[in-house]
Amino acid sequence: MEIVGRKKYRVKLESEERAELRSVVDGQGSKERRRRAHILLLADENREDGALADATSIASVLDAAVATVERVRRRCVLEGLEAALGRRAPRRTASRASWTARARRS
Repeated sequence: MEIVGRKKYRVKLESEERAELRSVVDGQGSKERRRRAHILLLADENREDGALADATSIASVLDAAVATVERVRRRCVLEGLEAALGRRAPRRTASRASWTARARRS
């Protein structure tokens, strides 16, 4: 996986990674995890059929947003395969006490 050229985040999967993603797509995981795995399989530039798919065509095939396809590609390249399949950690966390205090003030 590398960052090169016009397409900023180019996904190039190894055969083991493709096999892992296929098992996720066919498996029992969450819908979001299966969709992300399918996005990566379609975005892979080392596909056996040699077809190259852009973000727009992947999004239309999977009924997803183009931004989702681009975000999954970026996370795969920058953070790795597991990070791309998983949920993003929350940017901020608020304690339950702070939410309760805000609700009382309202």
